[in-house]
Amino acid sequence: MKLSINLNKIALLRNSRGSNNPDIAEYAITALEENILGLTVHPRPDNRHITYDDLICIKNLTDEYNKEFNIEGNPQEAASSNYKGFIPLIEEFKPTQATLVQMQLINLLLIMVGQFKTLTQQTLSIILKKIVLDVVYL
Repeated sequence: MKLSINLNKIALLRNSRGSNNPDIAEYAITALEENILGLTVHPRPDNRHITYDDLICIKNLTDEYNKEFNIEGNPQEAASSNYKGFIPLIEEFKPTQATLVQMQLINLLLIMVGQFKTLTQQTLSIILKKIVLDVVYL
């Protein structure tokens, strides 16, 4: 089975340090040299993970290695002074895949998981599957 490697946490760690350590390009190249499907990123308006410059770098690397480039994001995120907006980024970088994520739903799920700590794992699993299936069929 081939996987797409998500580079967000590498970028988060780098950004929290205020330097280029760890170097996201180095990690991307290491992953691309393995038998992976491609690279995944999730740029956000606050730039806490992937930055615009990272998108340029990762797009160039995935093209060079002939691997998939997946950009995750919320299509409702509008442009701001630090962020072009999800749809404009998709139009500009033309990734192999664009994964649509609704952050409100994810936040709701996280809150619900916190409230359901007393439920059994099996019950919680059934509830979460039902929520996910409902979203898929909207």
